Amino acid sequence: MLILAFAGWAPAVIVDGVNDFAPADLIDSDGGDTEHAPLDLGDIYVTNDATNLYIGYGHDHDGWGAVQVGIAFGTIGGQGGDNDPWDRRIDFVGECLPDFIAYKNIDSDYDDLVTWVPGTGWTYGVYDINWVTGTTFDELEIPLSMIAAECPAFHQVFIEIWVTQDNCNKGPLDLGYDDPLQLSTTGGTVWELNCDGSEDVDLSCYFCYTVDCVTATDETTWGNVKTLWR
Repeated sequence: MLILAFAGWAPAVIVDGVNDFAPADLIDSDGGDTEHAPLDLGDIYVTNDATNLYIGYGHDHDGWGAVQVGIAFGTIGGQGGDNDPWDRRIDFVGECLPDFIAYKNIDSDYDDLVTWVPGTGWTYGVYDINWVTGTTFDELEIPLSMIAAECPAFHQVFIEIWVTQDNCNKGPLDLGYDDPLQLSTTGGTVWELNCDGSEDVDLSCYFCYTVDCVTATDETTWGNVKTLWR
């Protein structure tokens, strides 16, 4: 199920851990829905310029170890991966499957963008992401060309973001869009699932972001219009 559509233009986003996204770039106010702050995604922002996609989100790590963030991107259609490439208890189902997944290990500062190759599976080591996690606001930039969404063509990018931890028994502790499926809520946390896949969490809902390839001339361009659709 594809739920939300947004468009944005980012002439001045600097990836440095300071939130300089425009208010119109907010796609979800997600904070306060987990048991523990280090598992909690805050406000989530998405925008783009002519070459890069930018994502920012509130995240107070509070010194916790083994916390990781994953972001799925669906852009090509008609293909995509149905499982988490790092063997977390996350599966993807439905009409839109991710073609690319970015992961960040907060402890080691390791990150990767992997690509789904039909008939082969996930390909690792595709791209070293500029992904800053040293403050309470994390942000990253990914070239549009790396996720098959480069200008000047019209592209929609389907996005889901989650917080997890390090082990095959960990699932999505917080989710950006599909909140009812996250394993941590204000009432408690499911810390472990079976590694055999029998308890995998199936994700099928995404934010739908429309890449804006209009030249930014002022703050009233189409890039600052956001539309909800079903």
